[in-house]
Amino acid sequence: MNAPIRTCILVLSLAGAMSACSSSTPSASAPARSAVARNDVCINPKNVRAQTIVSDREIRFVMNSGDRWVNRLAQTCPSLKFKGFSWDARASMVCSDQQTIIVNEDGTPCQLGSFEPAPAT
Repeated sequence: MNAPIRTCILVLSLAGAMSACSSSTPSASAPARSAVARNDVCINPKNVRAQTIVSDREIRFVMNSGDRWVNRLAQTCPSLKFKGFSWDARASMVCSDQQTIIVNEDGTPCQLGSFEPAPAT
């Protein structure tokens, strides 16, 4: 056995950690953790002061507090920009990736994506 491999095995056996011989590539679970944290964002629809439908995939919200959020839908929602939408706001909070909106006039259901802080305009 060559010296670098023996050294690595020794370090693993002493430290009990597998990361000692791992590459510098981020772990596969890292993106999942950040996606979970991002998906925890919820807004109260009663506190929406204004909304702007930017495209068939993006809606911007301005809250009564002045906070600004953008929601980028996972898929294109045909006619959203021109027909607008409605949503069932019986729940006190609308959370990322959990709310379906309905395109006005044609009734097409579309899934909201993640809420993220909107860039300054």
